[in-house]
Amino acid sequence: MSDTPINQSMPLDGYGDWLVDLKGRIHNAQQRANLMVNRELVLMYWQSSSVASSNASSRPWKVAQVPSYHL
Repeated sequence: MSDTPINQSMPLDGYGDWLVDLKGRIHNAQQRANLMVNRELVLMYWQSSSVASSNASSRPWKVAQVPSYHL
């Protein structure tokens, strides 16, 4: 082990660039994950509403139907 103290106040060469790159890749991965989750949620809501509307007339628990207004 060396008796020379390590200067902890100066970052290693290229560390700043590496850190900026790492943060950018993390951010991009988070954005892609968010898009995938949102896509799956929209598909699930679409399928659920489709099933609910097709079964609405044949289910005894149907209380009321929400009117649809076409603009």
